[in-house]
Amino acid sequence: MKLRSGDRIQNKRAMTLIELLVVAAILGILVAVALPNFLNASLRAKVSRARSDIRSLAFAEETYALDNDGGYPPDGYSSRPNHLYWLTSPVPYMASIPLDPFLPRDWEYTRLYLSDSASFQRRKYQAYVLFSAGPDQGFVIVYRSGWSISPCFGKQPYITYDPTNGTRSGGDIYWYGGNPSGIPLWVDGETLEGRFPPNFGG
Repeated sequence: MKLRSGDRIQNKRAMTLIELLVVAAILGILVAVALPNFLNASLRAKVSRARSDIRSLAFAEETYALDNDGGYPPDGYSSRPNHLYWLTSPVPYMASIPLDPFLPRDWEYTRLYLSDSASFQRRKYQAYVLFSAGPDQGFVIVYRSGWSISPCFGKQPYITYDPTNGTRSGGDIYWYGGNPSGIPLWVDGETLEGRFPPNFGG
């Protein structure tokens, strides 16, 4: 084909292999920097949600106790995983029971009701522990010399979650309420007689 005067010659130049590798390397660095920050932000959001939900559950527990001579809800049997239905029925202390963001979709926050031997004989629960499985997705709390709540999915079950150890640190998110007198509780490798550790490890 002959070029006429006035025709422009267009130089179409493709990227070289080195240039493609440089672009790919830059994108890889950006992803490596941004992804952990995104995952940590997501994890922190779940921790905040768990703490907010547990505070709401604790408020419902205390309201129930005010209406029931200082006793917390009975254990009982239910089709619900953790028997928290007492907080919604027959008196609605909560509109619904929230789900633990660190466990499967249908798993509620877990709770353990506690009593000394005298209160237990009257079926009156004087204290409770609410907990989320936390980022390691596992939980175990040991009460009365070896009785344990299961399942335990995590690798570090006896550690209270502490974000200062890193957002991926093991451990559970706990809230304790009620009167712990006379109740032996083993948490974080320590036997606690008649006292609870600080809520949320703070």
